[in-house]
Amino acid sequence: MSHRSYFHPARLCVAIMGRRDQASHELLGVIDAGPRGSLPYKGEDLELLEALAAQVGVALANSKWLEAGLRPVAQEVSGR
Repeated sequence: MSHRSYFHPARLCVAIMGRRDQASHELLGVIDAGPRGSLPYKGEDLELLEALAAQVGVALANSKWLEAGLRPVAQEVSGR
């Protein structure tokens, strides 16, 4: 579990982080999975939500770079 996540059997909250620049990150949003009836959340649910939040963060950061007319983060990482 990340230090940016909140786990409770009835609620999961995960931060969506994006890269501001090479050295820092910024909070872009939060995924809040509220109660789902009688089924409690498990650690695996949190892991899945954290993986999803990481991918959403990359996509949002890339879209910001593209809107600004800059190279997307993915191209910088791949060395193109």
